[in-house]
Amino acid sequence: MFLSLFADKQISFSKSKNNVHDQIIAGARLRNTLRDELERKEKLLVVSSDKNGFIEAKLRSQLAQNAANSRYIAETKNLNKGLADQISSLGMEFDQYRNRYRDHIWKSAIGEKFESLTLRNGRKYEHVVITRITSEGISILHSHGSARIPYTNLENSWKDRFQWHGH
Repeated sequence: MFLSLFADKQISFSKSKNNVHDQIIAGARLRNTLRDELERKEKLLVVSSDKNGFIEAKLRSQLAQNAANSRYIAETKNLNKGLADQISSLGMEFDQYRNRYRDHIWKSAIGEKFESLTLRNGRKYEHVVITRITSEGISILHSHGSARIPYTNLENSWKDRFQWHGH
C-alpha cells in the first residue's frame, strides 16, 4: 500500500509538475504577447504624438495666418474708407467746378446772335438773340417776338455746349 500511495503521489506530483510547467509556458506566451502589444501601442502613441504635434503646429500656423489676415482686412477697410472719402470729396469738388463752368458758359452766351435756330421738332426761328439760359432751357428774342425753348427741344450740340446732360 505504501508503494501504491507513493506511486499515486508520484503521478500526482508529476501531473502537477507538468501542469505548472504548462502554466509557466502559457504565462511566458502571454507575457510575450502582452510585451508585443505594448510595443505596438507605444509605436502608435509615438506616431500619434507626432501627428498631433504636426497638427498642433499647423493649427498654430493657421491661427497666426488668420491673425495676419484679420489685420490686413482691417487695414484694407480703413484704406477703402479713406479712398471712399477722397472720392466723395473729389466728386463734390468736380460738381462745384462743373457748376462754375456751366455758370460761366451760360453767362457768356447771353447776347449771342444767330441768323436762325432750328429745333428738333423742325420749328425755325430767324434772327435769334439769347437772352437767358437756365437749367430748363434758353430764352430768346427772334424776329417775331420771344420764346422759351426747353433744352429737350434743342439739338445735342446745344445740350453739350450748355451742359444739360446731367438733367
